[in-house]
Amino acid sequence: MRRWITAAVAAAALAVPATAQAANKFPDFSNNDPCYCANTLAHRGYKGEIDKANQGTRFIDLTFAAMVQDAKNHNLAVTGYDFDETYTAAEAYTFVARLKAAGIEKNSLRTFPPALDVEYGNSNRAGLEHQLAVLFRTYGRAQIYTDAWYWLPHFGCWIPPKVTFWLSGYPIASLLCSLKASNFVSHQYTDHEFNGTNYSDVSVFLRNQAYWNSYTQQAPVQITSAQRQKELNAKYRLRNLERAFLTKHHCRKPPYRTATPTRYKHACVVELQHGRATNKSIKAYHVKYHV
Repeated sequence: MRRWITAAVAAAALAVPATAQAANKFPDFSNNDPCYCANTLAHRGYKGEIDKANQGTRFIDLTFAAMVQDAKNHNLAVTGYDFDETYTAAEAYTFVARLKAAGIEKNSLRTFPPALDVEYGNSNRAGLEHQLAVLFRTYGRAQIYTDAWYWLPHFGCWIPPKVTFWLSGYPIASLLCSLKASNFVSHQYTDHEFNGTNYSDVSVFLRNQAYWNSYTQQAPVQITSAQRQKELNAKYRLRNLERAFLTKHHCRKPPYRTATPTRYKHACVVELQHGRATNKSIKAYHVKYHV
């Protein structure tokens, strides 16, 4: 997955600068450069990795499952990519089988969408559409790794719907024509960044942290016992404040709660307007605050 973008293609597309200092970076590995180094990656601040699962239907990357498990053991986001060769549904099913064998399911936590590496082979739109249909039926999402030098001559300005793009370009990636900037979510900006073990391709996620958490299906935030107690104490104080206010002004308890105690004067007014509150203190409160 290492390609350079030509000047001609760069001129034909919108240049998007790399953001190498962004928080969420990840390398990709294959049998050509396997790295069982998730501990080192995590220590150096990388947030995930994407590993080669297969190429076509005949080549199975035997390093894939072990690298995925290594990433899982260190809480890195992970998925696989299919180095697309035949552009057939059969290849997509081979890819799905490899993902499932490595324990990557539709709802698996800390996983990227499955990726099709589109830069080689018998590329054709109909075949790619069939492959994406298989991935969407199985995983509900998909991403494509490619770059302008390959995509534009083979697929032109066609952009498959609901697919996010992971684009390559060192140090600048080019936005494909018709591709919305919001669907360009990852940029492979180098093939030569040291990750603590070897030099590898590295990409940066271009969207914010909330998008990253959703995109990689991060685990829900766990509320600690101290946080839970703090929330309960806040609710208890609000309840006591509500009771004191209602007692003082003889209001009937409104059918809703609010974090702003002053709004209860409006509840009193509602009671007054409907003739259900006749106490002089409520009327005096009504006049005092001109509500």
